[in-house]
Parts: sequence; C-alpha cells; structure tokens
Amino acid sequence: MPKIENAYTYFLQSSNSRKSSKYDSHSKNDLKKVYTKMIQVNKNSPLFKLTEPSTAKRFAIDIKESSRNLLHIVASLSENEDINSCFEKKVAYSSNPIVAKALFTGESSLDNGDSFYLCVNSLAKPQINTGNYLKDNNMSLPIGNYSFDLKTQSATYEFQFNVKLGEDNLSVQRKLVNLINSAHIGVEASLVSDDDNKHAIRISSINTGVPETGANQFNIFPSSKANDIAVMNILGISNVTQSPTNANFTINDDEYSTTSNSFSLDNGLEIELLKEGKNSTSKIGFKNNFDAIFDNVTNLTTAYNNMLTLAQKYATIPNRNTNRSQFFINMASVSTSMKSQLDSIGLEVNDNGYVFVNDILLEDAISSENIETTFATLNNFKNSIGNKADDISINPFAYMDRIIYEYKPPYNNFPTPYLPSSFVGLFLDNYV
Repeated sequence: MPKIENAYTYFLQSSNSRKSSKYDSHSKNDLKKVYTKMIQVNKNSPLFKLTEPSTAKRFAIDIKESSRNLLHIVASLSENEDINSCFEKKVAYSSNPIVAKALFTGESSLDNGDSFYLCVNSLAKPQINTGNYLKDNNMSLPIGNYSFDLKTQSATYEFQFNVKLGEDNLSVQRKLVNLINSAHIGVEASLVSDDDNKHAIRISSINTGVPETGANQFNIFPSSKANDIAVMNILGISNVTQSPTNANFTINDDEYSTTSNSFSLDNGLEIELLKEGKNSTSKIGFKNNFDAIFDNVTNLTTAYNNMLTLAQKYATIPNRNTNRSQFFINMASVSTSMKSQLDSIGLEVNDNGYVFVNDILLEDAISSENIETTFATLNNFKNSIGNKADDISINPFAYMDRIIYEYKPPYNNFPTPYLPSSFVGLFLDNYV
C-alpha cells in the first residue's frame, strides 16, 4: 500500500504510548469469533472507494483505538455474571498519587477495608551511557568507515557508519543517534548539550533494574581495529554514567526490591512507583462500595463520551445522510434511546447523547429499594455500548463516506476467507 508508512507514523505518535491491557490477550475462541465476524462482513461488502482518502488512515486508527479502549472498560465490568458485582468491582486508591499509583485489575484476597503503607526508598533506573561532549562545528573524527558492537541481554548487534568529507561532529552524532534508534533493540539514543553548547550522545536502556546476567543492561565496544578503537574513544559512548538499579520499597516496614517501577501485588493489584526519597509514603487500599461504583460508572461514561466526541469530529452534520454523520447518530442513539432510564438513576443524558454522572442521584438510586433496577439499567447500558463498539472495531470504514463501485452478486455471495480485513471492500489507490 503506497504511503502506508504515514499511517504507521500517525499510529505511533497518537496511540502507541498507551499501555497494553490484559484484555488485549484473547483465547482461541475469542479470536475465532472475531475472524468469523470479519469473514461475514467481507462476504456482504461491496467494492468501494473512499471519497476523502486523505483522512482515511487517521479515521481508521482513531476509531479503532477509541473502540478498543471502550471495549476494555466494558470487559472489565463483565467479568462477573452477577449484575451487582459488575459495578461493585473493587477500585484501588493511593493516598499520595505523586508517590505511587494503584490499579485493581482482577481478583484480590484483600477486603475493601484492608490497606497498607508503601514507602519508596529508591526507584528502578535504567542504564545510561553518555559520550564525550564535542564542539558542533569542528570535526574530531577522521574520514573513513567505522563499526562498533552493542551487546544487550539478548543479542549482540553490529553498527557501521562512515564519516564523510564536509561533515562536522554534530552531523555525525545525529547520524549515530538515528542509526541506533532505527534498530529498535531495547535502547534509546539522544543528543544532550552542556553549558558550552557542546553535544554528546546519550544512550539509555528501555528496561530498568539490574539484570540477572550481569551488572549492565548493555555494553558498547569497538572492533579490534585501531581506527575503530580510536573513534570510539573520541565519541566516548561506552562510558557508563548511570548504572541500572532496582526499585527498593517497604510495605508495612517489610522491605522489597524489584527491577521495574511497575509490578503486581496480590493477584490483581498493580502498583506504579513514581517518586523516591524523603516523605515518599502512600497508603494503598480499596474504596468503599459507593466510591467504587461511582468510579466504574464514571470510567464507562467517560469512554463513551470520548467516542461521541470522536464521532462528532468526523461528522458532517447538518448533512445527516452521510456515513460519517450516521456514525455519530448511531453512537448517540445508545444513550438517547435509554434517556429516561439513565436520567432516573443519575446518568443525565443531554441533547447530543453525552452522559454526565450526578453523584447525588446515583447514590440515591443505589441506596434505594430499587437497587436491582438500577444495576439492570447500568448493565443494559454497558452491554449496548459494548455491542456498538464491537461492531465498529470490526469494520470502521463502514462509517466513511464512499463511492460504491461494484455490488457482489446477490445469489452467489460466498465468503472469501483469504481477505478478512478491517478494510473490507476497500479499493485502494495512491492517495492512501
């Protein structure tokens, strides 16, 4: 696909910073269901061309990522068949979120009233190598071809580069930074400057902590050639300026150590350490039932509202006959069709379908004799959102404006198992 790298770049810039979730892992049955849906949609899809191909990649990525986030929240509230338990799911808290964050993701033996004190003595740190600071406009390296090896915990990689006539120190340093980063081998390179505006190459390991196989996360060394050794001494990138260290913390005065600042406790309580040193203490526990319900409902409505905002961004209302406008209308119909029921339990729906939580009315609805009706309404709302997000994630281009080129024969419409794709029926050209 021509210019597909533009789509990858947009994805990496807009969405790749999100953490993976346990709901990204699927069983064989889950994958089979998704595959079957894709085949079915492909079977009935005509051949079409997008009317606005310039926005196609952004639209597809945005809608897929938003629906993915929404499905994660729905899945987290669907792990228990008991309707009440879905929204009474435990919610962890940290009394000092600057020091540590707490997230509950599964079953835990801790009760709602249980808590503990976490004190962060030191954070886990990566290894950092900082080279020699060189004057930008000078040329400290002789013209020629050079190589060096970078050994990580898993493999050894050889890097080759050249120094050409007319290049200066800064241009060569930039070349090496790009060379190392493009390899994607578990280290990140960057340029840093000192007070004299000289620049050096800094290389940092992505992983933190002391590895089991040695003191360093990586090592850099030249080949046995005298020229390579001389150039490496000038660059100085083999100099370790920060050794990797493990995180050290205490839980109720019991000391622990880990190679990462993010770890799991008690089968589902995820902790992320953020600050070390004096006064770096936080109380970790679970919120009471109403606070837990309120947080779970708020997470669901926020994700739903974000999807509406995305739909509104791509919509072309007042021309309501376009597919992009139908995307917004269909998403908003989930809440507007349930407006009276949602309003009655404190989930207030405005004219555009956005849902806002009224904590006072929600608490009354949960505390009243009609609590079963409240949870049934919440569960219906959650399931409707999940079904809509699932449909959207299978074929996001169903909501793009398009020109139909060919319909499949009505009586010989067979599935094409070799073409299952989220871009079902899409006729690509050099604009995409």
